[in-house]
Amino acid sequence: MSNGRIRYYGEIDQARKPGKMFGRRTVREWNPNNGNKRTWMDTIDQNGITRQVRPQLPGGLKTHYMFDYKGYYTGKW
Repeated sequence: MSNGRIRYYGEIDQARKPGKMFGRRTVREWNPNNGNKRTWMDTIDQNGITRQVRPQLPGGLKTHYMFDYKGYYTGKW
């Protein structure tokens, strides 16, 4: 990436139910400048657009960030 971070995209686990969403994958990011690491789950639609992001937060907290078909943030749950 242009900021020096490196991202690893996992295999796509296809959705179990037919619909708008194609599946999900694990994304890991590493910053070689400071050693920080982040992990999250992406849910992608049939067009390959990220529609939900769920970071892996300390303490098991789960927040889902949602995006529309153009990639614009629409809210969280």
